[in-house]
Amino acid sequence: MAAADRDGAGAECTLGQWLARWPASKDALRPSTRQGYATHIRLYLIPQLGRILLHQLTSRDVNGLLATLASRPSPTGRRLSPATVVRIHATLRTALNAAVRARLIPVNPANGAELPHPRRPHPVIWTAGRTAR
Repeated sequence: MAAADRDGAGAECTLGQWLARWPASKDALRPSTRQGYATHIRLYLIPQLGRILLHQLTSRDVNGLLATLASRPSPTGRRLSPATVVRIHATLRTALNAAVRARLIPVNPANGAELPHPRRPHPVIWTAGRTAR
């Protein structure tokens, strides 16, 4: 915790501050993963939860975020798919796991969140009739 305090991410660190600096500490990320994290952080996580102190974030806050994401339109005006909500949650959960490893918080409040169930695509057999259509 002392090392984290020297870096400015101690007990008074907000979730927004942690999320802003967390991706830079990840060396082995593919560019597409890094871009996905940045998008989730910028568009959804910081606007909704960024002001909350990291150690005060609760599972209720995380579940509220997920409910909001599932019910309201995104910044582009379309409703987010359940799969997108699950990916945003995965970004938050991964960032908070890093905060646990850095001993900034004792437990990850994103674990055990109530997630929507994305619909899985059903395979279709391409018969001659389907191919003709």
